[in-house]
Amino acid sequence: MLASTDEIWLHRRPYDLAWYGLFPFVQVLAMAGAACCLGPRGYIPLYMVSSILTGWGHNWITWLMLLPQDGRKHYEPGTFFWPFVISVAALVPIILTYGTPVFGFAVMLHVLLGFYHITRQHQGLMHAYDGRYMQAGGPAEIRGFSRDARWLLGTAAVFALVWKMVGEPVALDLGAQEQLGTHTLVQLPFPHLPVAVAALVALFGLALLARLAWQAYQLRRTLPLGHLVLLGGALFSYGVATALPPSWFLITYSIVSTTHNVQSFSFCYTHHHLRATAEPSDGLFSRFARERRWWKWGLVPVGLAVSMAAVLGTIPAQWQVTLAFWFMAVHYLVEGTIWRRKHYPAMGRFSRGLVVSPPGQTAPEVAA
Repeated sequence: MLASTDEIWLHRRPYDLAWYGLFPFVQVLAMAGAACCLGPRGYIPLYMVSSILTGWGHNWITWLMLLPQDGRKHYEPGTFFWPFVISVAALVPIILTYGTPVFGFAVMLHVLLGFYHITRQHQGLMHAYDGRYMQAGGPAEIRGFSRDARWLLGTAAVFALVWKMVGEPVALDLGAQEQLGTHTLVQLPFPHLPVAVAALVALFGLALLARLAWQAYQLRRTLPLGHLVLLGGALFSYGVATALPPSWFLITYSIVSTTHNVQSFSFCYTHHHLRATAEPSDGLFSRFARERRWWKWGLVPVGLAVSMAAVLGTIPAQWQVTLAFWFMAVHYLVEGTIWRRKHYPAMGRFSRGLVVSPPGQTAPEVAA
């Protein structure tokens, strides 16, 4: 039996429910509703606002965690070398094929990298919930439940992709056809592939339900609620994205990334708050995070994102696309490195702390 049902949450029950469940759910509904009511072109303003506030905003909040001295000291300099090299190499197809039909495949490679990054983040947060659950006294069997949940997330993401790619050709939307000079991204010649992937989704879904029923029978009131909130939010975004027309491919991707953006923004900020509280310094961002003043800390990455959008708007379209794709690609690769325990052994200490302080106060240090 767990010491307290409230301790199974990664940070705190209202906090987790809001940032990992409610806010992503509402934003996904807003994005999908706008796409259906306004169509691809009318969707552009909302898409751009969402990209700047939560998409590029959460990219910048990651850098603000890493670049100050209190963040860099946790990493070896070589940690970021290969992500930068690989991300620069990934720009070569974008630059060389821009304006040609082959450019669609270069775009698709970046979209697939984005889907992989989003799914891996959901799975990584599931790992964090495992640690929190066992830290609170829960049984190690939670790892079996989490494994099935991670497989369900992975196959659901693959299904969302293949459902779009099989059948009619997948085209660029949001007015990008004229800007990028190409129409079709990709079309898979495997009509039965969605059925095979759907069978895998059903298999892992049934396995998960069986484990959940056994967990409820064994432990009564200590269900892995944090896991379920995270899982439900991710599956909801995959389901909504899948239900949209195949020709709205970039809308599909933006809706899937919406849940990821909100969750990642919140997790990075909270992680830095807990780290800055445990290891206070005189740095500007450390002080903001330690005081937990949302309007100050959130304003910086959002301001940087708005500034970046303004700069991109003044340069030729080819370089807009090139720099935007590079900014996303290097973020995917760096984030895929910095949360690994071999590069960041102290991660668990700061990721599983309880957030109990009101705004303007500091949180108590939480032992590893």
